[in-house]
Amino acid sequence: MGLLSANRLIRLVANGSTTLAIGLAVGCVAESGPPAPTGGESIGVQLRREEPQLREDVFRDLLDFESGSDSIFVKTNAPAAIDALHAHTGRSSLLISGGATSANVKLASLLSGQKFPGPWTLVGGYFYCTEPGQITISLSSDSVAKPPRRTVALIPGRWTPVLLDIARQPDQVVDSQFSGDLEFTIDNPRRGPIWIDDLMVVDNTRVWYESSATSADTRSDWTIRQRGFRTEVNSPGKFNLYLSMPETAESGWRTDEANAIRARFSSTGKQKLMTVYADGRQYLDGKLKILTEGQPADGLQSQHAKPGTIDIPEAMGSIKRDTVGDENNDAYNETRGAYQITATGPRLDLKISPASSKLISPVLEIEGLPKGTILVTMEGRLVSGVVRTKDDHVVIQLPGEIERETAVNITIR
Repeated sequence: MGLLSANRLIRLVANGSTTLAIGLAVGCVAESGPPAPTGGESIGVQLRREEPQLREDVFRDLLDFESGSDSIFVKTNAPAAIDALHAHTGRSSLLISGGATSANVKLASLLSGQKFPGPWTLVGGYFYCTEPGQITISLSSDSVAKPPRRTVALIPGRWTPVLLDIARQPDQVVDSQFSGDLEFTIDNPRRGPIWIDDLMVVDNTRVWYESSATSADTRSDWTIRQRGFRTEVNSPGKFNLYLSMPETAESGWRTDEANAIRARFSSTGKQKLMTVYADGRQYLDGKLKILTEGQPADGLQSQHAKPGTIDIPEAMGSIKRDTVGDENNDAYNETRGAYQITATGPRLDLKISPASSKLISPVLEIEGLPKGTILVTMEGRLVSGVVRTKDDHVVIQLPGEIERETAVNITIR
């Protein structure tokens, strides 16, 4: 009888906190293979070094193929054996001969009756090849209504992550005792050998912004978070937006900013820039779309097409006409839905006026304000919609409708 040395629970924290590893014993018949590493770096530490994205994730390494017994959990339709020629971490991996077209992992046995997916959002492993090919990863189980699947191209000479999104979604993975396999379908035209290492489950959840339960400002009642291979932008009772991430699509979106007022995303796909406001305004490459029913769509479209004007004393700052996304060089950035301003000191007085009939909750984005407490008033009334972004811009969403020239005062204390 042998022990499954690969079952470890590892929490990796960005600040380098302690790594916790828990080995789970599984009875099995051992076969010959390289001994597990003794001393030196653990598999968890090596994974954190090789895969930087895992530094902030919780993951469990199910099979690391350091023990010959690990191979009994993988069924292939061609010869396979523990091999020391290539390893993602540790000393060895599982070598599958070039004639193989499938490799099934006994996931239910490795999870030992636990609920699935439970907290996990991704499942899969790392593949190495010498010839071009591709792997399709899927689940096979009666407990999965509509099993998700994904195809990943392998790059010769490089370890490629082949991971499947298992974050619970309607009609997909159910949170119950799992009773099936993790399936890899191999498309390998040149029949080159393939190596598998570090089969794991991962929780890659990131909460970019979540409104406080005690917040009185319902405009900020939303959550932006990453789960699996998508980013969720959810405003209860208003709108839900789901964005693919770059890991799964060239058109996927990266989160650049997330706060109480807005979230900004960028992509290398056909569509490049997206800004979403908590009140339901979406600006996609400069085009405005209203996500929330009941918003004054005509008024918002009118002010977007014909922005207002801003007057600033020269000694206090200036408007910026050259930001990326400003289509008309008028200091209104269509891709951000915000007026761009530069401040030269801790105080900024300005006047904003509509060019059409009115402005509806216009947004000011100001650079150059020093750090400190931000106090904003409009016609003497305190403005609560204020945030400072990670790139040190101050974003202010003015409340209500502006039908005439209106004074706004910003002070840093």
